[in-house]
Amino acid sequence: MKLYTIYSPPNHPDGTVHKTKSEAEAAEGPSIIAERDRRKENTMRRQILAVTALGFVVAVGSAACEDKGAMQKAGEKIDRALDQDKAIGKGPVEKAGKNVDDAAKDLKK
Repeated sequence: MKLYTIYSPPNHPDGTVHKTKSEAEAAEGPSIIAERDRRKENTMRRQILAVTALGFVVAVGSAACEDKGAMQKAGEKIDRALDQDKAIGKGPVEKAGKNVDDAAKDLKK
């Protein structure tokens, strides 16, 4: 089985054939090689910028999470005043979920 790939850049005259990459680069001249290198550099710059930005976001985000803000403190005060901080995990929905889990465990036995 033979596989043929036909590709012709728009700047090639009809009938141009290069058997190797080095022949093609030599025929195209330094402008094509410079363009390819420029594209690689731009891609690398974008990747470095993206990683740097992600690192900055993570650093700022983790630093911001260390202290509780005024709204979080106010919410905790309200929860304590209404005894909501103790009710989490003990309501009817949680009890029903535990019953479903127990029934599933019994079926597996």
